[in-house]
Amino acid sequence: MSIEVLFYTQLASILGYIAAAFVLYRLLVAQKDAVIELLKERNQSLVDRITVLETQSPDALVDALARRVEVARAEITELSHDSVKHKNEIREKEQDLAELQGKLGELTSLLKDTDLVCPTCHAPLMRRESHTVYGEINGREVEADILFTEYACGYATSDDRAEPLSKCGAES
Repeated sequence: MSIEVLFYTQLASILGYIAAAFVLYRLLVAQKDAVIELLKERNQSLVDRITVLETQSPDALVDALARRVEVARAEITELSHDSVKHKNEIREKEQDLAELQGKLGELTSLLKDTDLVCPTCHAPLMRRESHTVYGEINGREVEADILFTEYACGYATSDDRAEPLSKCGAES
């Protein structure tokens, strides 16, 4: 074999190696960009979902009912000035107000019975996380789900502890 043939084959193999490395690099960059775009879309969908869930939270429902109660009271006050003309309307508004107050009371008691509010001061739930713990008992592998709950007042509990992790800020 001549030196020129060896030179050109080595040159061709080096150029082929560089071209293959460049093509692989471009593929990896394209894949990385696609993953980043997918994560951005997923993040946006989660942000949209959080926004929707915040508008449907128990606090939003309580606020809406409280606003309706205030509007009904204002209407009753206005109508009471013209009591001769509007006695029937006043009676209807008072019944509506009583219904709304009953619903608000039911919702409030329902919230107090759930773990969506602090059992001491009724501060809203801030975070709830579940973790799986793995271990062995009598030579058998077992797993348990541990629930961590934290409220806006600072009260925090965990299923794996008898005592709370931190006390309610309203108790101080």
